[in-house]
Amino acid sequence: MRKFLLFVLPLLVFLACGSDDDIHPADIAVGEWHITKYEIKPETDIELLYTRVVFAADMSFRLYAKETKWDDDDYVAYSGQYEIGDAYVRLEYDEDGRRQRLLAEIMSCTATSLVWHYKDSDQDIEVTLWLEKK
Repeated sequence: MRKFLLFVLPLLVFLACGSDDDIHPADIAVGEWHITKYEIKPETDIELLYTRVVFAADMSFRLYAKETKWDDDDYVAYSGQYEIGDAYVRLEYDEDGRRQRLLAEIMSCTATSLVWHYKDSDQDIEVTLWLEKK
């Protein structure tokens, strides 16, 4: 019995300890995230001109864009409130006097990168965004 306990006790201690390397998106969200790449399916001639999103500690966000792909100046395209969990990001903002909600699935997360995927039912497309924290 004693040999069994000597074997099982260290195993239980090891299993009870969580990984300190686990990254939770809510813990790293605050800051400026640059959109480095995007993919739209099915393929279309739609271009996303979003450049970056800034998440504040008060749960507000600002999504910046360019007027054209050649434009050097960013402007605030959308601003509102956000919620972020381990598997999702939800943005709520006003557009043309209507409250809009975007719910994106978090595909991957590291301390400096996020990948989101969402469906845009208005345009019947799926969008994947790659973001890097600056």
